[in-house]
Amino acid sequence: MKTYQGIGSAVNTHLARFAEADREIAVAREAMDHRTAENLTKLMRLPWGREWGLFGASYGVVGPDGKPEIQLMQVNDQQTIVGRTQRSASGMAAFQGAHLGIREHNMLSKAVSHYVSAEIIHEVTMAAEDLGNEPIHNTDLFTPYGFAILETPIVVFDLEGDTGVVSETQTIHIRAFGWSIEKMGSLDNSDLTLSPGVTIWIYSTPADLAATGLAPTDGSLGVPADHLVPLEVAPWTFGKSWEGRNSPVSAPGFVPMPVAYERRWFLAFMRLMWQQIIVRRPHHPDRAERRRWERLAKRKELLDYTVLRLRREVDPNYRPMGPGLPLDHRVVVRGHWKQQFFPSLGEARLPDGTMNPESHRQIWIERHIRGHEFLPLGAEHSATSVVR
Repeated sequence: MKTYQGIGSAVNTHLARFAEADREIAVAREAMDHRTAENLTKLMRLPWGREWGLFGASYGVVGPDGKPEIQLMQVNDQQTIVGRTQRSASGMAAFQGAHLGIREHNMLSKAVSHYVSAEIIHEVTMAAEDLGNEPIHNTDLFTPYGFAILETPIVVFDLEGDTGVVSETQTIHIRAFGWSIEKMGSLDNSDLTLSPGVTIWIYSTPADLAATGLAPTDGSLGVPADHLVPLEVAPWTFGKSWEGRNSPVSAPGFVPMPVAYERRWFLAFMRLMWQQIIVRRPHHPDRAERRRWERLAKRKELLDYTVLRLRREVDPNYRPMGPGLPLDHRVVVRGHWKQQFFPSLGEARLPDGTMNPESHRQIWIERHIRGHEFLPLGAEHSATSVVR
């Protein structure tokens, strides 16, 4: 079995991360309740606590000086890891890292484990490339808390550590992601009202970072090659319009381009799950496997385990209705998004006659062959000649 193949690898990775957080969560909570130098030092001496403490130094809303403006104890729609990486954590930055660690522990304790196969990752990636910067809605989430391990990593362009702009050459590999519903604020909300949204937790591993040159290959980091490393914590308010930015400074309504791609990928994944192009099949571990997971989880409630598969179901008797000439051969239809009205989500139109965005969703139409199965198959490959 490959390292990241099968539901067992997803559950093992999920529970191992939870166990690591659970061992140190009491110290993180003590640091947040009594913010003293002694408690901070105690947290930073522990591996998980130090990891989040250092992460907190580069996390926040990016100010004009290129450094994060710490907004402790509040989840903000545009908080992100800063491209200009800060090399040390102290004081409030480390306490912010402790706050992030407490939130991660909560997410991991409630999340359902998912394994995502390479075939589905490829399908979602194609769909995400055609998806615009759409807002996400609470009805897009098929579960409020989740954790997914990816058989093959998602490749995203990184931010340059000195400038904070998108690199043209350096990429990062995403190996896992989690999500949790939380209340959050916004930079362009002057009354500080908190709104519901989803926080996306994004991870890589030393092995994946080494593959892109971002980590040594000799194991000198002191953690296993499959240890999860937090890359990003990306809050996203429900129903809020947004755009991507390449500027290293935060602006209301904009997120860095890598986060923009991560949002589109996450939304495409949720939409395909929601419309059941991807189907969830329950996994029932044997007695030995369940006992091993129970020992690893300890105080974590064991939830269900899910394998995600593409549903390739075809009805040979399907006959399309409507105008147009019938096909005399089969043709390949590429995957594409389609706007679909769902009556259960509200009225189709607003009072002024415009489309109601709350009751419409973009649905993914998977690549398929149109035409009766007994008709001859037309061209499956396209070619272009560029001549002078």
